[in-house]
Amino acid sequence: MNGRLFSTIGVLLVSQLSAADLVHAQSATGIPPTLELGEVRTQPVEPNAAINASSSQVVRSSGSDLASESRPSIPGPEKRAGANSNPAPRKAKEARQRQVPERSVNAKPERIEFKRHPLKISLGNTERLVTFPNPVAVSLPSGAEADVDMQIIGRTAYFTMLAPRSAPIRVLVDDLVTGQTIPMDLLGVGAVDGLSSEVEVHYEDQLPADQQQVDRAEEQSPVLDMVQLTRYAAQTVYAPRRLKPLSDGVRSIPMDSKSIEGLFRGVRTRSRPIGQWRSGDLYVTAVQVVNLEGRSVSLDLEQIRGRWIAAALQHHHVLASGSDYDSTTLYLVCGQSFHSCR
Repeated sequence: MNGRLFSTIGVLLVSQLSAADLVHAQSATGIPPTLELGEVRTQPVEPNAAINASSSQVVRSSGSDLASESRPSIPGPEKRAGANSNPAPRKAKEARQRQVPERSVNAKPERIEFKRHPLKISLGNTERLVTFPNPVAVSLPSGAEADVDMQIIGRTAYFTMLAPRSAPIRVLVDDLVTGQTIPMDLLGVGAVDGLSSEVEVHYEDQLPADQQQVDRAEEQSPVLDMVQLTRYAAQTVYAPRRLKPLSDGVRSIPMDSKSIEGLFRGVRTRSRPIGQWRSGDLYVTAVQVVNLEGRSVSLDLEQIRGRWIAAALQHHHVLASGSDYDSTTLYLVCGQSFHSCR
């Protein structure tokens, strides 16, 4: 009787052990190259000025239409965010879940020196990080919360444009250590391809040593005006390698070469930046423009979208789409990089 009872208990123990092992196993598996520049249009309105060149002209034009687009909004009652402010629960949760944004084509941080003039930061559909020397507080104008998302963590401000906006948003940045106020314009451009996702702001006379050396070298180099800079770009694009120009006062700027639609009003074109150069405070970008119309067209510089100081065409007239001469090169001059001005 006892032997039978022990045998029965042993069978039950073996059955339970086999079932436990089974559960554990299941859980464990579980165009001709002629250098004939077109017209260069600039602002403000002045009498026509002739340039001593066989085929180049500089024509002055009014910039009133551009001024209305770039007028900053007037700050009203402000919403202030500081380095030690307590955001709403949703904002705090987003900050905790924040991931480092993807690097853009230009991974090196963009460096800006503050010299009393408002800083200009281009925003698109991606987040940009603006880092200051000290912890800061940022004041947004009334109503701007619907257009831009802003978070402050220590010395870094995180900005994302929530909706397209033609006019810049003026924000005030207060340095919590030095007490100075830094005006900053947030530009709602459509894309920031080619720009770094990170911006480093430095105060005057406080730039890193390597950047100070670069700035001193640029100050000692000759600075080209807009006509000379446009001619330099045209020669760089079309001239043979042995005849390409060299200038200590011009340096190449990396950028994204993604195609752009609708650069010209009233005509279907496809545009692609192919090079960008800087001399002093001026940038020039060479843009290949391809005619998508089934007919030949004459391109009008007045119909270019963007905030440009000057523009020039290699050829004004292009043939129908698909022909050998359905494209030309456009040169655009601006006080900032290409994607900040278009």
